[in-house]
Amino acid sequence: MACMKQIRVGIIGSGGMAGVRAEHFEAFDDSVVAAVAARNTETGRALAERYRATLYPDWRDVTAHDQLDAVCITTHNALHGEIALEALARGKAVFSEYPACRRPGEAASLMRWIERDDCPVVTYTHREPLSRVHAALRARASRLGRPIAAHFSRVTPGRGKRPQILFNLAQSGPPALFFVYHVHPVLDLFGVWDRVVSTAAYSELRDDDGYERFINTLSVSFGNGALGDWYWAGGVTVPQAEESLRFIFENGSMKRTAQNWESHPASTPDEPIDEISNLEQAVSRRFVDFALDPAQGRWRPSARQAIEAAAIGIAAEISQQEHRAVERSEILGR
Repeated sequence: MACMKQIRVGIIGSGGMAGVRAEHFEAFDDSVVAAVAARNTETGRALAERYRATLYPDWRDVTAHDQLDAVCITTHNALHGEIALEALARGKAVFSEYPACRRPGEAASLMRWIERDDCPVVTYTHREPLSRVHAALRARASRLGRPIAAHFSRVTPGRGKRPQILFNLAQSGPPALFFVYHVHPVLDLFGVWDRVVSTAAYSELRDDDGYERFINTLSVSFGNGALGDWYWAGGVTVPQAEESLRFIFENGSMKRTAQNWESHPASTPDEPIDEISNLEQAVSRRFVDFALDPAQGRWRPSARQAIEAAAIGIAAEISQQEHRAVERSEILGR
C-alpha cells in the first residue's frame, strides 16, 4: 500500500465491537467506513445505514472489494485468521480484534506474511503497545532483573456480560484464546515461549460445543527459563469474582492490587499510573496512522507478538485434547 490521504475500511461483523470501531473510523478525518459484511441482516443493515456504507452478506465480498484499503475484523474468533489471510492476499491492511487466529496453520501463515517486505499493515487490538500502565510495568520489570515466574488466577460465579459465542469451543476456543488479553502482557514481559501444557474440564458440554461452566489451567515455559501459569474457573459457586496477578523476577516482584501495582523491594518506586483516557480509540487511531504510512513497518513487532500470544492459546487447546506438552515449533513452524 502506498501512502494515501484517507483509508476506506470494510467492517466485518455487526456486533458491539463492530459499532465501536466504526464510530472511531468515522470520527477520524482520514478514514471512512465504506462497507459492512454481516451474517445478521438486522444488525448489519443498521450499522451500514448509520454510516452510509454498502452492506454485504459475505465477508469475502469485503476482502475482494477493489475500492477498499483495509478490513476491520470484529466477527467471532473462529474466522479471524482466515479473513486476515484472505485480506492480506488481496493487498488490504488488516485491523483485527484478538485473538489473531484460531488454528495452527493460520498462525504459521500469518507469521510468514508479516515477515514479507510486501505485507500490508497488520494490527491487532491488544492495548499494551499504547498503555501507560503497561509501559510503567516494563520499566519496573527492567529494574528487577531476569523474569522467573508469572501467576494469574481468575474465578467467576457466572458469565458476566460476555456473549454466548465466547462459551463455545468450536467458535472461540479455550479460555487461553478468548482470554488472550491476560496472556499477551506476560508474553511481552517474559519473551519468547517454547512449550505449553494445559488441562480443562467443561460442565454441560453440548453437541454444538457450547458449555455452562469451565475450569482451565495453562502452564507456559519461556526460552529464558521463566515459567507462567494461569488458572481460570467460570460459572463456579463463589460469592463474587476474584482475580490475582503476580510477576516474580530475580531481584523482586510486582503484584496487582485493586487500585494499583505494588513492587517489592519497596525501594522500587510505585507511582500512581494515569492511563490514556480513551485507550480503545487510541488503538483504532494507531491502525489508521500505520495504514496511512505503511513503509516504516512500525506495526510489525506488535503484530508478531499478537500472533505469538494466539499461538499459546492454540497450543493449549491441542494440549488439552491430546494430553501432552506442545512445542512452539508445532504451532509456528520454527
